[in-house]
Amino acid sequence: MSWVQYKVVLRLLSPLHIGWRKVGNLQQTRKYVTGKVFWAALTARLTRDMGRGTRGKAYVDMGNKICEHFRFSYFYPALQNDVKEIESVEDLDVYYPWGEKDFDYLFLNSYASTAMDRSNRTSEEGTLHETEFISPRSRNGEQVHLVGDIWVKDQLLEEVKEWDKSLGYLRLGGERSYGWGQVEPAFDPVKVKRLEEIRIKNKKHVLAHVDAINIRDELKGHIEPLVGWEHDIGKGWTLTKNVKLAFVPGSVVTCDSITFAVDSYGIWRMVRKN
Repeated sequence: MSWVQYKVVLRLLSPLHIGWRKVGNLQQTRKYVTGKVFWAALTARLTRDMGRGTRGKAYVDMGNKICEHFRFSYFYPALQNDVKEIESVEDLDVYYPWGEKDFDYLFLNSYASTAMDRSNRTSEEGTLHETEFISPRSRNGEQVHLVGDIWVKDQLLEEVKEWDKSLGYLRLGGERSYGWGQVEPAFDPVKVKRLEEIRIKNKKHVLAHVDAINIRDELKGHIEPLVGWEHDIGKGWTLTKNVKLAFVPGSVVTCDSITFAVDSYGIWRMVRKN
């Protein structure tokens, strides 16, 4: 089986929080959508579309099928350039956190909330917190889009064949019960005529987490453990079992170039250095 690459552009309709870390009482968001977040959203949507949304094991089975048949890039915010209407990805300018000094000003905002103590009509002590998010509108009032790639096997199982029709019903990230993370396609996914090899040249930035194993001095950047909460049937929520150390998006290639493969959840793995 071979892979087919699609360019995907989503219009962000509500605040988007991709859980990262806590600083003081601020829950910070990542400044991109990870492959794992996209995998989880598509898993949830396709499982419910099959009418199996009340069965825990159905989510596990669907998640495994999507892992086998799909690969996801990370998705980054983008704004419309000088065209009147968006008809292709060329009509958008993609913004990367490491390449745009005004990124936080343009795209990030926050929402403060607290629990109430009804007995004296004040906020409960220690419950004030602030949640950071990528705004659906830029600071200049422009519509924010998310741009990325999805690789799909050319022979799909029946249960996942209509994945593209589910894109308008995805809910990405956290705080979904408050209506956050809503997206819709700006246009249908566009098949890339020639499958693009992921080859990053010297002094250029990687666009996803890169598995740090077997990498010595080929990349320069921060390393973080990829840890999160996962739901295990019968055990409830547990921390990630197989923790990976990875270079963060934005790390810089220090050799002539590196060719990467995309593994599950959009994590890149070095195939060869050139």
